[in-house]
Amino acid sequence: MDHLLDVRQAPLILLALTLAACAPSPVPVVDDDDTTDALDDDDVLDDDDEAPGDDDSVVSEDDDDTGSPEDDDDTGSSEDDDDSTPQPDDDDVTPPPHALSEVVLHINLGDSLAAGYNASGNNSTGGRGYGRLIQSNHGEYPAYAADHLEAVAGSVSFHDLGDSGATSDEILDNLESALDGALPASVSGDVLLTISAGGNDFNDSVWTMVTPVLTEAAAAAVRANIGQMITAVRDRYEEPALGHDVFVVVLNIQDPTDGTLSIPDEFDDGFCELLQHPALVAVGGLVLDNLGIMNDAIAAEAAAQGALLGDYHAAFTGHGMNATGADRWMSDDCAHPNDEGHHQLRREIWGQLTGDWL
Repeated sequence: MDHLLDVRQAPLILLALTLAACAPSPVPVVDDDDTTDALDDDDVLDDDDEAPGDDDSVVSEDDDDTGSPEDDDDTGSSEDDDDSTPQPDDDDVTPPPHALSEVVLHINLGDSLAAGYNASGNNSTGGRGYGRLIQSNHGEYPAYAADHLEAVAGSVSFHDLGDSGATSDEILDNLESALDGALPASVSGDVLLTISAGGNDFNDSVWTMVTPVLTEAAAAAVRANIGQMITAVRDRYEEPALGHDVFVVVLNIQDPTDGTLSIPDEFDDGFCELLQHPALVAVGGLVLDNLGIMNDAIAAEAAAQGALLGDYHAAFTGHGMNATGADRWMSDDCAHPNDEGHHQLRREIWGQLTGDWL
């Protein structure tokens, strides 16, 4: 999202509006009948069979063949039996393995968002980009001291493939190059793949933002590219016979205006300058509808692939440029999260993967 528009393009919006008005009604990107429902956390992450309930698996020792209770004098009460068997203390009970305890490789793939743009330290060691926070927590967030990959899985290889300004085509190219080079040929465990793609496909062109037909074409391309990214990683690393899984979380696209396409006058740099342009503000409803087309396509592909959707858009609603103080999770460029925003993206991804919303 960091290839921000040259505001000299803004006068083209008026021509684009004419085209948009003449364009056929938007065709939905996805037919609900053609996609599968998104898997919940238990479908993706829990390899263990559900243990039967006590009522289904244990027959009361008090019942004989006739259904009459045995006399206490014959066998003693069931309470006596329970008293004779020492019960383990809570400290002696082994907890179930963490959902991500077998992850050995984390591939952080995408655009400037994935690259940790505008986060302190980006994704370097000790940085606050969401990819790095998933890998290893920062001391600023003590609630996650035991909830990051290095805490639950030990040694995990981190491959940061975030590329500022990349479109979904370029992100796919980056992944394919890494599979041919930097990424290992095989691993002895699970793989986590996080993807941020589509923001630059939409925001880099004012024509795409205001013209439904062009939005639909961009959405179809993003969906196809995300599908190829997931398939390529699964083809390389998923081995059901060995119990090796690939966990995938795909982020959608956020609206920095919180559904208004209006931001405070004080923000006027970069992408903010375009958002302030009266011509774009005048067609805000159309732009937001087109953003919905993009996000519907991303959600549909995540569902079709059995991947998890990290709802960046919903999580940040109310925390965009119209929020104030600590409630604003966006940087002054209107395009990237600040430190708190990257932490909240980590929270969204970790929560989708594990069900732990700390």
